[in-house]
Amino acid sequence: MWQKVQLYIISLWLLFLLMLIYTIQIPIYMKSDYQFIGLSKLLLLNILPIICLLFMLIGLIFLKYFNYKFMKGAPGLPQKVLEIKDINYETVSFLITYIIPLLFFIIGEDSSEARNFVVLIITIIIIGIIYCRTNLFYTNPTLAILGFQIYKISTKQNKDIIVILKGKLKKDDSFCPRLIDDNIYFIKKVPHEPPRP
Repeated sequence: MWQKVQLYIISLWLLFLLMLIYTIQIPIYMKSDYQFIGLSKLLLLNILPIICLLFMLIGLIFLKYFNYKFMKGAPGLPQKVLEIKDINYETVSFLITYIIPLLFFIIGEDSSEARNFVVLIITIIIIGIIYCRTNLFYTNPTLAILGFQIYKISTKQNKDIIVILKGKLKKDDSFCPRLIDDNIYFIKKVPHEPPRP
């Protein structure tokens, strides 16, 4: 479950970045009688951007951990792809269904109002619960931007499993799996050995 939560926070990285850019308030005054408004006032003006920045940093930490686990390799025995279907379109569905509406919620409302902020947090938590319980955590726009691909495949050992990998996968490729949850795996391709002379 913890891995799913980490992947959910990583998936919202783009939302937090856009919210940070849209809501940050840095007063710029170009005349000679300029005076700094004070650090405490500047922080109070930027509560939501600071929270977004915090979650972006947490997302980066989770992403580093994810990459570490991914690069460490997969412990399962090698399997061979018998059937394959590209399901990267589900990432776009997640982006359009959840991320974009949340962004427009922020843009369309006064984000400084406490009630709107509470509604936003509750909405993100509810989407996160749905995202994790329905195993949609693999539909991750941030991972897609970083070059990860999602496929539904069948092997001799497993039928219709969902795999996440960095790079492309095709029929007859071999890979080693690392189980995330149910039928969802991180995989690492096994390089093809050149034929022996």
